[in-house]
Parts: sequence; C-alpha cells; structure tokens
Amino acid sequence: MPGPKPLPISVTEAQRHALQALLNKASEEHTLVLRAHIVLMAEQGHSTRHIARFLHVSEDTVADWKQRWRDTAQIGLGETNVRKWLADAPRCGGPSTFTAEQWCQIMAIACEDPKESGRPISHWSAREVADEAIRRQVVETISESHVARFFKRSRP
Repeated sequence: MPGPKPLPISVTEAQRHALQALLNKASEEHTLVLRAHIVLMAEQGHSTRHIARFLHVSEDTVADWKQRWRDTAQIGLGETNVRKWLADAPRCGGPSTFTAEQWCQIMAIACEDPKESGRPISHWSAREVADEAIRRQVVETISESHVARFFKRSRP
C-alpha cells in the first residue's frame, strides 16, 4: 500500500540549473552532489523511500534535506546560491584547541621509544605523552584525558 504523498519541493528554473551544475562538476564535494540529487529527485515527485534507496542513504537523511530545502526556500538566501543552501549547518562547540600539526607532533612522540626521551618506562601512557608534549613545548597545556580521547578516536 503506498504511503502518504510527499510534500512538494519548490525549485525555480535558476535553482535547477545551479543544482545541475553541481551534479555535472567533476571536482565537487560528494556531500553537496548527494544533497543536490536529493532536492532534484524530490522536486520531481519521488518518494523519500525511493530517493533513499536510489542514493544509498537513510530515509532520515533524505527527509532532513528535503525539510532544510523547504525551510531555506522560505527564508531565501539568494536565487542561485544553492551551495550555501546545501552546506552543513554550523556545529555547536568551540573551535579546535590544537592544530593538526600539534596532533601530528603528539602522535610522533607516542611512536618514539620512551627511553629516548629519558623516561624510565617501556610504553607510553596518556599521562606520559601529555607531559612530554608540554615539556617539548608542542602545546602549552593538555590533559591526559584529552590525549587518551585522541588516541582512542584515531584507532583503525
């Protein structure tokens, strides 16, 4: 039994051309292309389930982007500025505390033999890595729990 009729998505001719341009550009971000597909397929009347299966994403993802398009269309951010319409929303939280270079240096410390740093241990702990990074002035301050979380996230 078919489900409810999907809410219509309104796309102007100029927006359609801008969305098509995103699809046709070879070096475009995958997420923007995917979102442009969602909007164009929704505008053609395809169901959320059909779009999700066709693009191999969840129905929630399709529903979210359809709703974001409708909300943005009501506000209006420029007729053809679809890249801005399809961009990620700002995320909560503060800016990153450490640079990628600092994390690389901390990772390098963890890959070294602790004895080369004058430490009487056979393996690094999060506390030892944090102390060594501060001693080498890689960072001004860092907690052992922050180092532990970083290494836990970076495991394959």
